[in-house]
Amino acid sequence: YEALGFTGNISDEQKQQQKADRERRKQEENEKRAEYGLEDLRPTYRGTTLSEWENIQDGKIISSDNMQDTTWVSDKKEYSSEFVKNREDGVLIEFKSEAIDKSVHESGQENDTTGVRLGRGLTINDIQRATDSEGNVLYDAELAELNNQITPQQKQEAQQRYSEYLKTTNN
Repeated sequence: YEALGFTGNISDEQKQQQKADRERRKQEENEKRAEYGLEDLRPTYRGTTLSEWENIQDGKIISSDNMQDTTWVSDKKEYSSEFVKNREDGVLIEFKSEAIDKSVHESGQENDTTGVRLGRGLTINDIQRATDSEGNVLYDAELAELNNQITPQQKQEAQQRYSEYLKTTNN
């Protein structure tokens, strides 16, 4: 596909439409979840280090020390941001809203206002965005997804170009 001159990018208008569609679906999903007594979909956060971020990018399940496949997350961004801003190698991870289903309130603390939760089995596929301690975006799932989509028109043009190529090679 790329050899035929396509980049896989879609227009800003298409990106905006897809974003609006996602927001509408999220609202509909939250209404359904409320009927069954489930929490609303919303992001959760984790402050971590560049070293752990590299492990996550390599496909490892996110784990806190001595907690196999389990880690601390918070539904309060400011709580996780505090860890990141106090470290030169800090990374703030924002999990996708759906990842809340992989976490539970189990901090064990009375009157806990930190929003601390235990997240289980979280991977890079659950991450929406990661930023370093200076706010630079290290990873953005939405941008990666949008930039790798192929429109039907691009697919048709690629097929036409490939067909023309085959004709020139007598295949």
